[in-house]
Amino acid sequence: MLVRDNKRPLSDWAAWDEILAFSEGQQPDFVDRLMRTTALLDGGAVMAIYDADGQQLALEGVDRQERTSQSLLIRCLHDVLRERLRQDADHLPLICPSTAGPLVGGIAVITDTAMQRRSDHSLIYLVPLLSASDGTQLQSGLRSLADQLVLNGGVPPTAQDGLRTVQPSLWTVGGRQLQVRQPPSGERLREEWLTLSGLVVVGLLLVLAQRMRWMLAQRRLQLERIRGERLVNQRMRNTERELTSLLDQVQIGGEGSETKAFACLLRRHEDDPSERMPKQGRFERLAERLEMVLQTARSLALLDPITGLPNRHYFLERLQWESERSCRIGKPLALLFINIEKFKEINDTYGLSTGDRTLKDVAQELRHLIGDDDFLARFGGDEFSLILNTEDLDDRDEAAVRSYAHGRAFELLEKLRAQASTQPERIKFNLSIGIAISDPCGTTAEEMIRRSDSAMVMAKSRHERHISVFDIESDRDAQNNYRLFNALQSDISHAPERFSILFQPIVDARGQLLKVEALARWSNPEFAAVPPDVFFALAERYRLMPEFGRLLLAITLQELKKLRQDLKQPTLPLALNVSASQLAQEGFGTMLLAEFSQQRIAAEGVTLEITESAVVEASVELTDNLRRLRRAGCKLALDDFGTGFSSLRLLMWLRPDEIKIDKSFVMSAADDLIARQIVRLLCTLSRDMRLTLVAEGVEEEVLFQLLREAGVEHFQGYLFSAALSHEELAASEGCFPPRYPPDPVIAKKLIESESKVNRALKLQPGGAA
Repeated sequence: MLVRDNKRPLSDWAAWDEILAFSEGQQPDFVDRLMRTTALLDGGAVMAIYDADGQQLALEGVDRQERTSQSLLIRCLHDVLRERLRQDADHLPLICPSTAGPLVGGIAVITDTAMQRRSDHSLIYLVPLLSASDGTQLQSGLRSLADQLVLNGGVPPTAQDGLRTVQPSLWTVGGRQLQVRQPPSGERLREEWLTLSGLVVVGLLLVLAQRMRWMLAQRRLQLERIRGERLVNQRMRNTERELTSLLDQVQIGGEGSETKAFACLLRRHEDDPSERMPKQGRFERLAERLEMVLQTARSLALLDPITGLPNRHYFLERLQWESERSCRIGKPLALLFINIEKFKEINDTYGLSTGDRTLKDVAQELRHLIGDDDFLARFGGDEFSLILNTEDLDDRDEAAVRSYAHGRAFELLEKLRAQASTQPERIKFNLSIGIAISDPCGTTAEEMIRRSDSAMVMAKSRHERHISVFDIESDRDAQNNYRLFNALQSDISHAPERFSILFQPIVDARGQLLKVEALARWSNPEFAAVPPDVFFALAERYRLMPEFGRLLLAITLQELKKLRQDLKQPTLPLALNVSASQLAQEGFGTMLLAEFSQQRIAAEGVTLEITESAVVEASVELTDNLRRLRRAGCKLALDDFGTGFSSLRLLMWLRPDEIKIDKSFVMSAADDLIARQIVRLLCTLSRDMRLTLVAEGVEEEVLFQLLREAGVEHFQGYLFSAALSHEELAASEGCFPPRYPPDPVIAKKLIESESKVNRALKLQPGGAA
């Protein structure tokens, strides 16, 4: 009778491998994807998964009232689970009470389909004892039997004599064996005992029978999948023959040619004869069509769509080849980074179409001025990269290559200026060129990019000389800076324990903890304490932020979990600083949300602090990352508000949840009347826009009094607390009163002074209203 639902579609389950993976933490979407949607739950069935510690991981088929820990059903499941663990049994039959009537089934150890791997977790499956599909006579017998069952363990000792234990055993509430009351007559006793015996036997076989059906369904699905894969593979092999035949022609091109670069990007190698297959005549037409597709794909993969120059991916491949060849022949390599100065102003003033036309003009002129063997590419944004051909130089030492590269760069600038003088209608622009020369022993491609980029930044700072050659020995400051970069890069890769995260409290006027901001620290034995703005600037400058940011994020989330546990505040909000390069990194939002999910940190409890400068140049990647993070529940805060150029525009575009007054306004508010008025205006603005306003850099009692009277409610600064480790912060128990008690006399003087200022401003022509 318990297998009356055998005709239900069991094929949609067949998920023993998936449920084992879920128990091992590998498929978090298992419950939504398979368990919640299975037809096995039709007709009032219940399915549950418990871990080895008795914690409930999933429960489906139960209404809200039955999910409470006080319900008899939940108590029964827990009790029988403990009994199975005590007996170390693979499975036990059980019967549990519920509001809809008794449920009967089994609890079993979770294994894979082949029963070769097993978990410490348990699967429970129950079906109703009574069903509308049962015959009238069977329903009557089962209902009578259900009345005789003792399921809740509430029988007094005096009534124990009238009970009998069911054999074979069925387990129920309290981890006890099922008992029944003695019926009034022998004939009825035989009928009910026959029914109950069938119940027990079927309960014992329920889990094994379902496993058999699930395994058969799994086998059938595997056969269908193999059959489909075989058809797909036949089609793929036909296409692969033609694709391989085309790629086998890469040896026709020379070293560094587009064909070879395309093959490398497709992970193909010209020196692998085992994969070569001759072109068959009957596929010539297909091969021609495929070649046209590949030609188009090659252009998209290797060329920049605006300038038609090789793009960044192609450049990196080419630079890698040239760097390896330079090391083999022992001749230095010269790399030029070319930047269009004030390109953003051109875009903002004349529009993006004019900016694109400027890029095309620069690319076309540079292409005409370089040699046939030089390699010019658009690196990205307003930057171009140029690999100079130095094979014709008689002298191969570093000084000769340096002089040659500097001369070529100077020649480019002079010719571009001469051409610009003959075209007065064209947009005027200047170029800055950074030059990097590889060491005689060979320098990696990544290092060459960093050196040339550093030299370009130096060239942009020189108002008259727009060329700079990277030289680590040129002056002591540059050498120390490079040593610091080397130490930072080494610690990120090999000594992550040298980085730590401190938390600075954000509090209300009483000093009660509202939120914590994560602040990074770096301790290297070769240097004194390095300020965060110094090592973050190095990471940004040398493009270390992707790896560095992931490392700091992992440390931050681990420390936050400890802090929440110590403070017993499982939802303590976190303020997390995000840099401009991280926001512009493709896939950053996805990576950040994945880390939150892995550490079980809710995105709703995280505020991302971004500066105005980080979002001034909106890119597709930045917009996509912000949209993805906001959709997941992350809040946004504009940090250092008021120091940028487009604060109000950013408020309209970003619509942040919070703004943080830059500490330059906060620290000047006590003495600067204009700064004080700006603070008051920001308070009014945030209140009208329903934004949270935080004053950072609050270090003096006078400033605290002024800000509080102006309407600021959230504070951050040394007056309340410095940045602390999670142990120090937990010891405070979440309370950070001001270190100096408020002085009402000072507050009164500040208010009187502010009233005088307001009156004076109103009397001035054009004064603030």
